[in-house]
Amino acid sequence: MSAAAGGEVEVSVIIPAWHDAKNLAVLMPQLARINGIVDLIVCDASDEAEALNLTQQFGTMFVRCTARNRGPQMNAGVIFASANVLLFHPPDILLGPEHMKALQNAMGNPDVIGGAFHTLFGMMSLDPGKQSIFVRREAFFQLGGFTKVPFIEDIDFLRRLRRLGKTVLLDPPIRKEDRDIRPDVRKMNRKAARFALLYKFGATPERLQRRYDRTRSDDSLEQERAGT
Repeated sequence: MSAAAGGEVEVSVIIPAWHDAKNLAVLMPQLARINGIVDLIVCDASDEAEALNLTQQFGTMFVRCTARNRGPQMNAGVIFASANVLLFHPPDILLGPEHMKALQNAMGNPDVIGGAFHTLFGMMSLDPGKQSIFVRREAFFQLGGFTKVPFIEDIDFLRRLRRLGKTVLLDPPIRKEDRDIRPDVRKMNRKAARFALLYKFGATPERLQRRYDRTRSDDSLEQERAGT
C-alpha cells in the first residue's frame, strides 16, 4: 500500500466482506493508488478463494472470519491495523484520493475523534452497512468496538461515537456501486433497513438480537420445509 508522506495522517482501511470478490476487484486497485493508506485489511466471512487471491495480488492482509457478522468482522480487523486512524469501509463503495484528503484534513484536528462520509444513496441513519466510518484507535477501544447485533453495528457505533466526542460528516459523498442484485442480497438489505428503522425508534440492541435470532430460526425452518 501507499505510505503516507511526512506529516500526513496515516490510515488503516478495514473492509468486512462476504462473497465480495467482484466488489473487491474494483475497490482494491483504487485503494492501492491512494496516499495515506498504510495497510488494507479484508475480513472475509465467505469461503470463496477469489477474495483471498485478490488480497495476495495486491499485497494486502486477509482475515478469515467464521461467521457473517460485520461487527465482529471489523473488530477482528482492528487487531492487525497499524495506523492510529481506522477507516471501516464497505466493499461496494467507491473511495478516491479526494475522500482520503478530506479525512486526513479532518483528523488533523486533534479535537475530532472520528466521523463518517455523507452518502449519495439515502439517509445515513437508515442505510445500515453502507457507512464509511473513521475513528481514532483510542476512541475505538474506549467504545469497545462494534456491537455484535447484525445490521445496526455501524449506526450504533456512530451514535456512541457522537456521545464520546467531536465527530464530523465529510464531503465529497461516497457512492454505492449497484453490482450485486442477487435476490438473497436484496432480501438481506430489506431486513437490514427494518432493523435500522426499529433501532432509530428506540429498540434496544438486546431486543433486536432476539428478533434476529427468531428470524434466523424461521428462515432455517422455511429452508428445511423447502428441502422436503
